[in-house]
Amino acid sequence: MDREFDLDPGLLTRVWKRVEVEAAEPPASDREIPREAAALGAFIRRAAGAGGMYERLARRTQGTRAQKELLALARQERMTERELQARRLVLFGDTLALPPAGGAAPALLRALKESMDAELANAAAYEAAAAATGEESLRGLYQKLAGRERRHAGVLRGILERAVYG
Repeated sequence: MDREFDLDPGLLTRVWKRVEVEAAEPPASDREIPREAAALGAFIRRAAGAGGMYERLARRTQGTRAQKELLALARQERMTERELQARRLVLFGDTLALPPAGGAAPALLRALKESMDAELANAAAYEAAAAATGEESLRGLYQKLAGRERRHAGVLRGILERAVYG
């Protein structure tokens, strides 16, 4: 049987203020990267802060219905954090928000990102060559190879996202 929600009414506010302060100042690396990457970093820190807050609140509500609800919120915030981390890595090759332990090594992730970027560049080069050639057989070959390079990039993107997102 669940007990009533018996938290001090000001506890949520106090915990949130503490977590918000911890995540308020973006790291210097965020100030040197594109606006979209900085925005992703801010969202990642917010989700991480909220997830941590919900986990701490859940520990204070042992055996209650509120604990189950807070743990569900924490899981959702952690999932949001991982999704944002994965997209930031794929788009910008930035390892700022990677999990500190248990994930793939940052050097491996950077190598995968560089390989994905190279596959996309190759696809673009094949597409440009296809558009520029007057030889029909070459155009077909270049278009086929461009598609293959894009599929390779898609596979690498999936690997990167799974490495971060799980």
